[in-house]
Amino acid sequence: MIRRSGGILVILVGVLLFQSKVRSFLLAKESRSWPVVEGTLDSLIFTPVDSIRFSATISYRYSFGGTDYRGSTLHPTKSLYRASEAASVDSALSGSTVRVHVAPVDPGRSTILTGTGVPEVEGFLAGIVALAGGIFFGGGVLLLGARHPTRAILDQMKRVTIQPGSGA
Repeated sequence: MIRRSGGILVILVGVLLFQSKVRSFLLAKESRSWPVVEGTLDSLIFTPVDSIRFSATISYRYSFGGTDYRGSTLHPTKSLYRASEAASVDSALSGSTVRVHVAPVDPGRSTILTGTGVPEVEGFLAGIVALAGGIFFGGGVLLLGARHPTRAILDQMKRVTIQPGSGA
């Protein structure tokens, strides 16, 4: 019973990871089609997280449909940036005017950078691998009645005996 519940847990973790990565991937892709308005950059601060990554804190203002909004999202799915990304973003936004991508259904949601980059694609692929692993390992445990698929293979290999001089 413990192995069966472990199999279910592996499947659930795979499904949750896959679902979260798919959501991030689709949001990043969707943001490319949002309408663009002109905004005013109030502040942009990159803070080192470790020796190669930075977190970004941004504040900007924009108007959409006659209503004023404040935004704080640099990228819809990304929270950490490498030093080279931070430098290119910082130089690209060094003026006071920024292009703000606004979610048409919810104008309070906005972002400066858009689209799917390598992190989103990597996350999406990691989600697929996690889901496949959850189905293989967890599903195998469930289907084989609390026997792990690789365990059955190892058991069969133990039964095979090689005779000396048999050429194997």
